[in-house]
Amino acid sequence: MTRHRDTAEFTTLKEAEAQVDLHCFVFSSGESNWLGSCLKSVFNSSRIAAQAGLSVKMTLVNWGSDEETKNWLSEFLEPEWECAELTGARLSEARNEARRLAKGRFVAFIDGSDMIGQEWLHLAAEATEREPAIYRPEALVWFGPDAFSPNGFEFVLQPEVPPEEAFLAKKNPFPSGFVASREIIEAVPWPCERDDYGWTEVDWWWNCLTSSQGMSQRIVHGAVHYRRTSVCWPTHRTSVERPGPVLRSTAGDR
Repeated sequence: MTRHRDTAEFTTLKEAEAQVDLHCFVFSSGESNWLGSCLKSVFNSSRIAAQAGLSVKMTLVNWGSDEETKNWLSEFLEPEWECAELTGARLSEARNEARRLAKGRFVAFIDGSDMIGQEWLHLAAEATEREPAIYRPEALVWFGPDAFSPNGFEFVLQPEVPPEEAFLAKKNPFPSGFVASREIIEAVPWPCERDDYGWTEVDWWWNCLTSSQGMSQRIVHGAVHYRRTSVCWPTHRTSVERPGPVLRSTAGDR
């Protein structure tokens, strides 16, 4: 039987939405139990943000996940998380569903293979409030099965302010999650994949579209994202594109 909400309930829902400062989305597509550490890191970061006075809403967008990941979620997903199930979706559909669901002043996008530092949500929201932009962590730490060996990890600094030519690179120069104002998220939809043209890098394409509309990309100093790979680094370095510039000029750094 369908239950209809009364006027008082709708008022309460609107008030609850108005109280959201930061809506954090995690995108899952087959990370299995790796997803657990991502969700835990986001939960811990949201607690730090709450201590700074921010209200954080957390939504998991589960798009095209395999059975192992679905089984893990059915047993271990904490009740603080809302879940949006998109069966057979592609990345652009998942990103745009998050755009549709987004509440609050700021929005965070994080992939399920990543872990975020505890200060990320708090610091990124502060930066976005000071100066509207698309904010990413200063550093990425990629690590494999043996993070304690000399080849077990790679530390990558993202550019302070990316040059124009960064958007014309061979690969997406920003392989990490971000925080931006909801106005930015709502203004630019993710383009759909075009397999016939070979257009499948929709995040890269979205970066180009936002840049063409004057929306800048910036970093949050002291913020780190951690990303795992299932192969050892010597193999990884020779088989895929590097995740970004390893060195950054110190000129103009604050």
